[in-house]
Amino acid sequence: MKINLKRDRLTGILLVAMMFVGMNVSAQRIRVQGHITNPQGKSVPNVNVLNPVNDERIEMSDEDGRYSVLVEKNGSLKFTCVGYEDKTVKVAGKQILNVVLKDAVIELDEVTITSKVKDKVIPEPTDIEIKGNYFHLKTRVPVPKEMFNSHRRLVLQPSIYDVTLKKRLLMRPVVFDGDTYNTTQNRMYDYDMDKDPLHDYIRVKTTSSRKGDIIAYHDSIYIEYLQHDYRADVHLAMENYRNIIYRDSFSIARGTVNPLRFLEYKFSAFSLTDEKYLPKPVMQLRDTKGEVNLTFLVGKADLDDKNPQNQVELNRLNQELRGIETNPDASLKSFHITGVASPDGSYATNLRLAKLRTDKALERILAQLDPETRKLLEVKSDASVASWKEVAELLKKNSKPELAKEVEDLIKQYAATPYRLNGVLKSKPFYKELAATYLPKLRKVQYTYGYSIFRSLTDDEIRELYRKNPKQLTRFEYYRMITTAKTPDEREKYCREALELYDNFTYAANELAVATIQKDTPDSRILEPFVSKSAPAELLSNQAIALLHEGKYTKADSVLTLVPEEAVSEDFDILTSGIDSLKIEGRMKTALYVATVARTYRKAIDDYLEDPAKYQANMSWYQEQIAGCTYRKFTTGFFYGKPSEEAQIYDNNTYEKGYTYLGFAEAVDERGYVQITQRNKFTVGEMIEIMKPDGTNLLVPVKAIYDEEGNSVESAPHPQQKLFVDLGGEAEVYDILRRSEA
Repeated sequence: MKINLKRDRLTGILLVAMMFVGMNVSAQRIRVQGHITNPQGKSVPNVNVLNPVNDERIEMSDEDGRYSVLVEKNGSLKFTCVGYEDKTVKVAGKQILNVVLKDAVIELDEVTITSKVKDKVIPEPTDIEIKGNYFHLKTRVPVPKEMFNSHRRLVLQPSIYDVTLKKRLLMRPVVFDGDTYNTTQNRMYDYDMDKDPLHDYIRVKTTSSRKGDIIAYHDSIYIEYLQHDYRADVHLAMENYRNIIYRDSFSIARGTVNPLRFLEYKFSAFSLTDEKYLPKPVMQLRDTKGEVNLTFLVGKADLDDKNPQNQVELNRLNQELRGIETNPDASLKSFHITGVASPDGSYATNLRLAKLRTDKALERILAQLDPETRKLLEVKSDASVASWKEVAELLKKNSKPELAKEVEDLIKQYAATPYRLNGVLKSKPFYKELAATYLPKLRKVQYTYGYSIFRSLTDDEIRELYRKNPKQLTRFEYYRMITTAKTPDEREKYCREALELYDNFTYAANELAVATIQKDTPDSRILEPFVSKSAPAELLSNQAIALLHEGKYTKADSVLTLVPEEAVSEDFDILTSGIDSLKIEGRMKTALYVATVARTYRKAIDDYLEDPAKYQANMSWYQEQIAGCTYRKFTTGFFYGKPSEEAQIYDNNTYEKGYTYLGFAEAVDERGYVQITQRNKFTVGEMIEIMKPDGTNLLVPVKAIYDEEGNSVESAPHPQQKLFVDLGGEAEVYDILRRSEA
């Protein structure tokens, strides 16, 4: 057999180089990633990803239901999770395998559950005794002897009415049974009193009284919004065996003072600093293209081995293809080859030559690829003949415009008879230059191969993916969107979208809380699902801020107890930490107490922020105000640690009554008269003080007092009496009225 060494020399090099591409890839492993969801499209975390051959676990899906494994190209994966049916999926060379797990069907016998409602809510006060978020209601209900006997039942239903929301909060009822009535009820219900919904609240009258009975009531209820106005009501009904014989309702405390109007505060929010709460980058599958160019001998399907660029291109092609096949994060997807012949000669002959070059090159290259890779590869081939216009363009690029124009003129001249153009050009003196320099550049085969690879996206790619489909973004990609947002509103929008997609995304939740705090619209619902002992201190602090803003002080205190002591610096100074005002905690006996303490500390903080020297100069005023309503003096307390004997207050442990609380301005009518519910006696002609939120105290005379019927009175001896007081028009709604006892 005759061998043309010259012709086959470069072909041999190509074959030897390609052999390395196919070596040791028959059992190639690839990276497979995917998202595991349930039939409703919700992510399924903690799914076991197993090798079905030996049921060995190789991976577990993360909290977003995502997984990433290395597996054989032609292997399979098995997915198992409690509550879902097992599922086995063939890989078949795919790098993205999204899996939907079906809910496991578990049949249970029919179960009947009987629920017995008990009082689980701690009711709240209405005698103006407020402790934290709890209202305590104390009252006594006298029952005349003429109205009640042993054959009757009396039901009392106290409630707190939120005037602001127009919503009623029911408290623990009282059921007062006559002894005969109670015995009859037992018999009527076949001795099963559990069927009576009021059973848990029944008291049976066992004593007799000539004056009747007095029912004492004390209960408390949790109030969520202390900023609102409340009213305490009691609804009463008396019944015998047949019907209700008496019904009435009345208010026992109206116009509950809202002391929190004196308390305004604004806090700085805290962003997360611990990197463990920042999401890790997730590789995405992206398509990339590569390209090589090879030139051929004139009129032949063989490579031009005299052209050193061919060797460079072949070596690069070999290295790139081998790199793709051996990279578990990459997968060759398509191979597109185009053969091009130069325009000299017959068009049909040139086209056949281009096709022959394409087929030969394609056969040689694909023969060296792994069979599994070839099976999944999309292959395309094309053939074409270059035009003389392309020759003219090459001349222009090579700075030969005159020669290019001469070729273009001939193309135009023979546009109607293009078959004559080749002969005319060959007769020209410049043809030798064209054949030697420019036509070889047009005899080539171009390879374009496409492959997919897992890699982290750039910020621009993330934004482009967001524009197409935001639901495709991973936690990390939303993290990048949030951190690169240009405006606060844009940042808040990304946080909300991220939480809709990933409901346990700690970083996004905290940043959303920060955004709402900065806008002075905190919402405790944002971080509520994330509060725990292991939560970061910044998150717990932001939740406490939101709860304080909403008036949920008891909950805020509970949240702050979760913050570890080591998270708070010993030399932390509250006035330079971003907090410019405080909530004052304590036993709130009266609105006067709360208003005085809150106003005093409010002013102290404002004075300090304006000028520390002003704060020091007004110290005696702060101390005087605090001393006027409590035995506790103005002090930093335990803020900087446990006080020493010198710092602790031991000199006085009795109540110093500097002022008497008279009431607060519930309304001001058209005459300028102040409507109050009197708490302590005062008379016409007395001098009293009007407390303003800004720290101003106005000393004014009581010019006149009128009762609810408009009758002029000198004084009102009864607490809780409604009065209209002429103070000269100085008072405004919610101002506190007090009398100095000094």
